[in-house]
Amino acid sequence: MTIRPVSSVSLVKTYNQLNFEGKKKKHSNNGHSSNPVSHKLAVPLAATVLAMSPMASSSANDIQVPIDNGNSIEMNDSGVEKGRLVGQETFIDVESPSLYISSTIGLVNTKDNSKNFDKIMYGVSSMVDMGGFLKTSSSEKPVTDYSDITYDLISDDGTKGLSFNVKSINVDGQTRPIFDKEKVAYVESAIKSPNNKADIAVHKENRSLRHDQISMQNVANYNIMKDAIPKKSYGKLAGSQEVTIGNDKYWLGYYSTDDNMNDAEMVTIKKNDNPELWVRDVTLYNATINPKSSNPLKIKYSLVTLEGKDRTYALIDDQLANILIQVFNNDQFKNAAKLSGVWQVNSEYMTTTKGALMPMSEVE
Repeated sequence: MTIRPVSSVSLVKTYNQLNFEGKKKKHSNNGHSSNPVSHKLAVPLAATVLAMSPMASSSANDIQVPIDNGNSIEMNDSGVEKGRLVGQETFIDVESPSLYISSTIGLVNTKDNSKNFDKIMYGVSSMVDMGGFLKTSSSEKPVTDYSDITYDLISDDGTKGLSFNVKSINVDGQTRPIFDKEKVAYVESAIKSPNNKADIAVHKENRSLRHDQISMQNVANYNIMKDAIPKKSYGKLAGSQEVTIGNDKYWLGYYSTDDNMNDAEMVTIKKNDNPELWVRDVTLYNATINPKSSNPLKIKYSLVTLEGKDRTYALIDDQLANILIQVFNNDQFKNAAKLSGVWQVNSEYMTTTKGALMPMSEVE
């Protein structure tokens, strides 16, 4: 997690948008590296790997589940006996002069001669030029889980400040889910197919999150701010103003603690009928969900941290943060800005198959 102070910031209207950075069927894989070789391979790697793939055949261009009579196929290293391939899609993960890696998702019927399928298999094939000879490998395992989790980040007054969605699949024996957008979409389409007879665990749910002073956390607090206890004194009231954001009304109090009524040392907020609380910090977050996957999700949001007598409270509100930054940038509030910081934070999270959200600093 990277934290930087901000001296002057202006939020943009698109600050709350979600940016999906999915790639097409050709994917890069940062987990593999190789040195280029000076000579050409005698056989094109792409053709060779597809020829050796346990589930090798052409695939559809669109994300769908093609069903045909299929060819008989014997599954390797999967614990599945002979089966009949009724549909598949191949994805190029890495393609370079010295390294080729592809993934294939196959729909397999091990029961009868119908168009149904009872297994969804995930195969990986690779070929590496070792400086004169080719090293090949392949493996395949059944897909065990499909997850479609929507997360709602809830402020401590019970209002929803942010929503985002994460979809993934799990393969038997792998510890981390696969988040690749097109691979997940293909499995999702297969699960929805009337020909699907596979025993895939489906996790589709909404999860509510809260935010502490540092990061998003599982399980929301909902409306605990209504019971907040204000500080005993904020100083002498030097000014105030009211602001309306949507259906919410905010009263901003400007307090002097040094008897100079021409400037303020403390800024407070009273949202609707909640208690008046001191503005402790404004934090602009750049969060990345599953940064080590091929399809990381990037989100931006603003956290306003309020403080009462004995604890802090979180409001997720871009517009309120924008207003407060304008206040702190005003010369009359330069002393208040020294007490109430404005920060930029880069944070990373990973999600599990069943939807738990974990800060990367707690995982690694």
